[in-house]
Amino acid sequence: MKNLILAFTALTCVACGSPKENKEAQTPEQPVSKESKPPALNKEVPDEEDGGTMLIGKINKKAFQKEPYADWFQANEDFHTLDTATVKKIKPLLKDVKITAFMGSWCSDSQREIPALYSILEYADYNFNRFDLYATDHQKLTEEGYENNLNIDFVPTIIFYKNGKELGRFVEYAQESLEKDMLTIVSGADYKHAYEE
Repeated sequence: MKNLILAFTALTCVACGSPKENKEAQTPEQPVSKESKPPALNKEVPDEEDGGTMLIGKINKKAFQKEPYADWFQANEDFHTLDTATVKKIKPLLKDVKITAFMGSWCSDSQREIPALYSILEYADYNFNRFDLYATDHQKLTEEGYENNLNIDFVPTIIFYKNGKELGRFVEYAQESLEKDMLTIVSGADYKHAYEE
């Protein structure tokens, strides 16, 4: 039984962090021409690796209000015990911070951390106009190339920017807790994510 649990845990970690193929470098978030319409928000595509469907491209919280995403989103949001004392410290530091996050709707780490991230940002009265969330496929790619030049090898990856400069990034799982890791990043203290040397 113990070996079965270890094998499942290893498979889960690999599933959210398998390396992607190299793709021709493009700029992230390329502008949409007037002739073309903007990419669909909360787009679903077949998940050929796991079966069912998965989200792809730019998404928002509304994507998690329908099945099959609503069950895990609500359960993990309810399960997360919000560290309100730490979020109160984060709140003033988020004022000028832009957040760009990448997740996989198929990834257990993303299913755990993204609902918690929403809870934190909502409690902190964060301006969601400064928050971009993108869903990737199993190779950590989007159809529009939002991930290009951003080194997205694991999901979730949550990148914090101030004045156009990256402050740091949270990758896949917390070093302490999502709240404490975020506080370290936005306060400018030294922070190394799970895969950083």
